[in-house]
Amino acid sequence: MVFPIGQPVYYKSGTEVEINPEVQTPDGAEVIIETGTVVGAPADLNRNWLLSIKYDAQGSPWSASKIFYDNNGKLLQTQARNFTASKIMTSQVVYDFLGRPAVNTLAAPILANDFSYVDNFITSGGTPFRYDLFDNAVDDTTPGTLGWYYSNNNTLEPCVATTGYPFTRTEFRNDGTGEAKSTAGVGEAFKVGSGHDVRQYSIPALFELYHYFTIRNKYFTNAEIGEKPEKIINKAYQEIIRGADGDENIVIKDQSGNVLMTARPGNDMQVAVMAIVSTAPYYFKLYENTRINPAYVTFLDMDRGEVPVSPAADGTLPAGYYKAVGTGPNSGFSYILNLADVSYFYYNQLGQLIASIPPEGVKKLANEGYNNYATKTDIPFISFSEYDLKGQLRATSSKEAGRTEFVYRKDNNLRFAQNAEQRVTGRYSYTNFDGLGRVTESGEFEPAGGVAFNVNGMGIEENITDGGMGAGTRKSWKKTVYDIPVATGVAGYMQEDVYLPGMISYTETSDGAKSWQNFNEEGLVTWLVQEIPGLGKKTIDYSYDFNGKITKVIFQKNTPAETFVHYYEYNADMQLAAVYTNTADNRSTRKPLANYSYYLHGALKRKELGNKVQGIDYTYTVQGQLKAINNANRDQDPGQDGISGANAGVARDIFGMNIEYFSGDYLRANTNIGSLPIAAGDAEDHFNGLIKAAGWHSRKPQSILAVLGPGVENPVMYAYKYDTKQRLNNATWGTPNYAVPGFTQSSLFKEHGLSYDAHGNILSLKRTDNAGALTDNFTYQYPAGSNQLQAVLNGGTPFSSYQYNNIGQLKSESPASSPTRYVKYTAAGLVAGVYADAAFTQPKVTYTYDGKGARIMKKDFVNNTTTYYVVSISGNPLAVYSQSGTGTIAQIEIPLYADARVGIFRRGSNLADYEMTDHLGNVRAVIDDNRVVKQYADYYPFGSIARDGGTGDYRYGFQGQNSEKDKETGWNAFSLRMYDSRIGRWLTPDPAGQYASPYVGMGNNPVNKADKDGGLDEWVYANGDLYYDSRVNNQTDAAYYYGKDAVYMPNGSNYIDYTTGSQLSLRDNGVYWKNGQSYSSLDYGMMFGVSDAAFRSPVISQSNYFYGLGGIVFEPRAEAYVVKMAIEGWRWSSVSNANYQLTGRNANLFKNYPVSEAVQPVSKLARFVRGIGTASFVIATISDLYALGLHEGNPDAGITKEKFMLNFAFGLVGYLGKGYGAIPAALYFGMDTFYPGGWNGYAHDYEARQREISKSDPTFILAPSGAMKQ
Repeated sequence: MVFPIGQPVYYKSGTEVEINPEVQTPDGAEVIIETGTVVGAPADLNRNWLLSIKYDAQGSPWSASKIFYDNNGKLLQTQARNFTASKIMTSQVVYDFLGRPAVNTLAAPILANDFSYVDNFITSGGTPFRYDLFDNAVDDTTPGTLGWYYSNNNTLEPCVATTGYPFTRTEFRNDGTGEAKSTAGVGEAFKVGSGHDVRQYSIPALFELYHYFTIRNKYFTNAEIGEKPEKIINKAYQEIIRGADGDENIVIKDQSGNVLMTARPGNDMQVAVMAIVSTAPYYFKLYENTRINPAYVTFLDMDRGEVPVSPAADGTLPAGYYKAVGTGPNSGFSYILNLADVSYFYYNQLGQLIASIPPEGVKKLANEGYNNYATKTDIPFISFSEYDLKGQLRATSSKEAGRTEFVYRKDNNLRFAQNAEQRVTGRYSYTNFDGLGRVTESGEFEPAGGVAFNVNGMGIEENITDGGMGAGTRKSWKKTVYDIPVATGVAGYMQEDVYLPGMISYTETSDGAKSWQNFNEEGLVTWLVQEIPGLGKKTIDYSYDFNGKITKVIFQKNTPAETFVHYYEYNADMQLAAVYTNTADNRSTRKPLANYSYYLHGALKRKELGNKVQGIDYTYTVQGQLKAINNANRDQDPGQDGISGANAGVARDIFGMNIEYFSGDYLRANTNIGSLPIAAGDAEDHFNGLIKAAGWHSRKPQSILAVLGPGVENPVMYAYKYDTKQRLNNATWGTPNYAVPGFTQSSLFKEHGLSYDAHGNILSLKRTDNAGALTDNFTYQYPAGSNQLQAVLNGGTPFSSYQYNNIGQLKSESPASSPTRYVKYTAAGLVAGVYADAAFTQPKVTYTYDGKGARIMKKDFVNNTTTYYVVSISGNPLAVYSQSGTGTIAQIEIPLYADARVGIFRRGSNLADYEMTDHLGNVRAVIDDNRVVKQYADYYPFGSIARDGGTGDYRYGFQGQNSEKDKETGWNAFSLRMYDSRIGRWLTPDPAGQYASPYVGMGNNPVNKADKDGGLDEWVYANGDLYYDSRVNNQTDAAYYYGKDAVYMPNGSNYIDYTTGSQLSLRDNGVYWKNGQSYSSLDYGMMFGVSDAAFRSPVISQSNYFYGLGGIVFEPRAEAYVVKMAIEGWRWSSVSNANYQLTGRNANLFKNYPVSEAVQPVSKLARFVRGIGTASFVIATISDLYALGLHEGNPDAGITKEKFMLNFAFGLVGYLGKGYGAIPAALYFGMDTFYPGGWNGYAHDYEARQREISKSDPTFILAPSGAMKQ
C-alpha cells in the first residue's frame, strides 16, 4: 500500500492500528493515526447493541447507527445519527404477547446528543407501549418521544404531519399458523378497525383451475408439458391480497412457485365450486355476497377469529374468509365464484414458461368455447416461448411482435437473432465477441451471398474476428474497443492506459457517433469525448471528492464560448446540499443553481433555485406521500416566499399544488394545508395511494394577464374517478375553495367517458375545451384478436387510421385532416424518421442516435433546421446546438442539473430558465433569472395541452423530466419509444412487456404514473431497496409480491421506512432519494430469466451510482464479479468496479430488437456465474501451486500446504456443486485472494495495487461478454 501525496489520510481506532511492513509513505504524504474512544460506543453497556460508523476518506464520520436487541436477539430500537442537524433519529419495534413483531414505528428524534436507549420512546397514557395498548393513540407531550414529533407540539419541524398512530401494526392469526392476518398502516385512517388494512390469504386452489386444466389438456401434449395430473387437489395454492381500498387480486401458483393463473373478482368467468368437507375442513374466500348451498356444514369466519356464522335467510354469506367444517357423513356445499381479468400461464417440465394467455384470450375461450379454436396457435392473444435442449430460449412468438428466433454460441451468449420484420428480407441481428467473450460489435446484417440466418445453427457462431458472416451489408452497427488507448484527436485528452484494462475505451456507430472515455484508479470516468456527425467533438470532464462523489462537471473546458461548469456540494450526511454553475471554471464567480434542505427524518423539505428566483417547499402526509408542492392556496406558502420572514426576498411562487388522497389525509395546525371535501360523483376517497384530486395555481406571463386578467391565476383543480382496476374514468375540472373548503365543478377541460377492454386498450375518450364544448369524442377500433389500433373516430367521423408492421411498430398514420405519414425505424426499434411516402424518400424529420440509443441529432426537413444533442453516458442531454440550413451551428441550451434537471441555460441571453414541475415531472411553469414568468401549461391527464401561454420555446412539457415534445410530429419522445398524448397510446410495443396490451399508456392511470423511458412505470419499496416491477400496479400488488411491509410508490410519492428510520422520496422516474441521498435504479434485476412469466424485476440500489445528479451523472460502477490479474508475481484481486449492466429490461429489449445493446438474456447469467466460478477455481489452484513452489518455507508468503488444501477443498465443493455451487467457488477464490498478507505475499488492496502497476507490469481482465457498460 502506498499513501497518496496531497491527500490527507486519517485512521481512527478504539484500540490499535497495525501498519503492515509493505506500507509505503513517500515524502509529502500526510497520514494521521488516532487511537482512543470511538464516539457512541460507551453508553448502554448493560444492553445488547450493534454500533456501526462509516468514515469518509478524510476520517470524518458520515453515517452512524446503533441497533439495540433484547436477550433473544430481537430488534428493539434502531438509532441513526443526523450529522447535519446533530440529532439522533430513533425507531422501535414492539412485540405482542407471543413475542411477534406487531408494531413498527416511524422515526423521530430523541433528546440525547449521542446514542442511548430510550425506555419511554413510545408511551400511551404514561405507560410504555405494549400489546394491550396497541389500539390506543400514543402520548405526544414529551419532547424526544415518538408522539411529540408527530404532533402539533413539534417545534423542530412545523410541517410534519400529525397522528396519534405513527406506526404500522400487524395482526396475526390465532389458528396455530402464526401467519400475519392484516397490516394496518400509519395514521388514524389506517389503524386496526378502519377497514383500510391490507390482508393476505393463502388457501388451496381447486375448482378455480378447472378451466385452466381443460385448456391445458386440450392444446398441450405430454411431451410439451409433462404428464397430465389425475387430480388437482393439493397441486396448487392461491394467494389473495385485499388492499386498503378493498380491491382484491388473486394469484394461483403450483408447488414450485410458478404462477399458473392470475385474476380478480368480476364477471368475466363463472367457476362452480362443489366442496366436500366430510373428512377435512375447507378454506375458501368469497368476494361478494354469495348464495351458499350447504349440507351438514358449519361455517367459521376466519377474519373474526373463527366465529361461527350462518347463511342469511336467502342462503347467502357476505364477502369474507371462511372455514367450512363438516357435521355429517355427506357434508358439503356449493357456490358460484365470479372472476375477471383471468390470465393463464403454462410451463414445460423444466418449469420454463412456454405459453401465456392474457385476459381477452381467456374470456373468449370461456365465453365462445374452446372448441371454436382448433389448435393452440388459433387462441386469441396467446404468446409462446420455445427452448432448446440446453434450456436456452430458442424462439418467442406473439400476435403483435410475430416470431423471433435466437442462435447462441457454445458459451451460451446470444450470437444471432431474427424477428418477423427482418425475416421478410433475410436480415438478422448479430453480435461479435473477442477472445474473452466481450461484445466487440453488434448490428444488423443483410446477406448478399453471405451466411443466411438459420435457427438450427449457422456454423459461424464461434468466430471471433470479423464474425464470419461473409458477403453482405452490415447496418446499424456499433463497435466497442476495450483495454487500449484510442487517439481522440483532441489536445489534452490522451487516455491513461494504466486504468483502461477491462474498461471500454472507445465506441463507434455506423451513423458516425464516436465516444472516448478515460478512467481513474477507482474506475470512475474522468473525462468523456464525444463526436457527433456534423457537430464535431465535445468534451466533458469530471472531478470527485475523496468519497467518490462528484464535485465538478465541465463541458467544453477548452472552448470558452461553449464552456459550462456544474459544481456540487454535500452536507455532513453526504446529502446533496448545493449546486452552482458558471460559464468558466472559476469558483469565485460561480452562480447558485440550487440549495437543498431536508426534514430530520430525511425527506427533501425545500429546494431554492437560482439567486432567490424560486423556493420550492415539499409537504408530505404521515404515510409519506407527497401532499403539497408549495401550496395551491398561493398566499399560504410554507416558505412564505416573497411574502414575509426569512424568505421575503425570494420571488413569489409561480406554481403550487396540493394533492388529495382521502378526507383527513394531512393534519397539521397552522400550515393552511388540509383536505377538501369533494362530491362522491366527482371523486372518491382512496387509501391505496391513488390521487383523488389535485389543485394548483400558476402565475402567468404578462401577455396572458393582459388578455385574460388576474383571475386566470386563481387556483383550479382536477377531481378524478377510476374504475375497479384503478384506470382513469373521468377527470373533472373545477374551482377549489381553500378558505371555506370545497370544490365546484365545471364543464371546462374535462377528460372523461373513458372505457377500456380487459387488456387496457382504450375504447372511448371525451374531452372538452376552454368553453366546455366537446372537442374530442373518440371511439377506438381494433381488429379482432389484436391490440393494434385500426382507427379512431371523432363523433362518428374518421379522425385517423393506423397500420403496423410485422413486429407491431406503427408503420403509418393517416389523419383525416392531413396526408399520411410513414414511420421508419432503426434496427434497435427507435424511430429513425417520419416520411411523406412509404418508400422513405421524402423525409419530414429524421433522428440519429448514439451507441446507447440516445438521440444526438434531429433534422427537420420542413423548416430546414438541425438540432444536435450532446449527451452523457446515461443519455441525458448536456448541451443542445441548432443549425439553420447550412448556417453556423450555435449552442443554444445547456440543461441545468441538480437533483434532476431544474432548468436550462440559454447561451444567447446568458440567462437561465427554471422549470416548475408537478408530482409527475410535467413542466407547469417557467421563470428566468430576471424573475420573469416565461410560460405556463396545464395538461389533460393523458398529456395533451389543456391550456398554455407565453413564449412556448421551452422544449420540455408533459413528463418533461423524461421526454421531449417533438413539435414536428406532436409526439412525446421518450428514450425507448414515442407517445401520442392525443390518443393516450404508445406507437410501438413496450420492450418491457408490462401490460397485456403493449400499447397502453401510463397504465391508463396518468394521474399517478409516469414513465421514465417508455418501458416500465411502477415502483415498489421493499427490503430497503427500490424496485421496478411490471406486476405491481397498486399497494395490494406490492404487498402481495414483496410482503406486507412493501410500499407501492407511484411517482412523486415519499415513504418513511419505519424499521430503519430512513426516508425515501421519488423525485423523478429515474432517481429516488433515500435518507436525502440520491440513487439511480436499473430497470430489472440480474437474477431473473427472460422467460419468467411475470418479469420479476428488483432494482439494485447502488451507492456507487453517482447519486443521480440528473443527466450529468451516470453509472461509474456497478456490482459485478470480475477477476483482475497483474502478471508480476501472479497477483490477483477481486474487483467490483467494472461497468456492468446486464438487466432483464435490456434482455427483453434484445428479444424484440436484438441489435439494441447486444446484451445477453439474463437467463444466461447463472451459466456465466458458473463459468466464472469454474475458471476462478482452476486458475487460483494453478497460481496457488505456483506460489507454493516459489515461496515454500517462507513464513511471510501467506501460503502453506495446509492453506492450499483448505482452499482447494472449498473450491472443489463449489465446483462439484454445479449450478449455484459456483458461488462458493467464487468465494473460495475471494478468500484465497484476500488472505492476510496475500497468498503469495504480494496481494494488496485494489487501490494500492493500481498505483503499483506500470507499463512494465501489464494488466488484463477476465470478464464476461457484455460485462462492460455499453
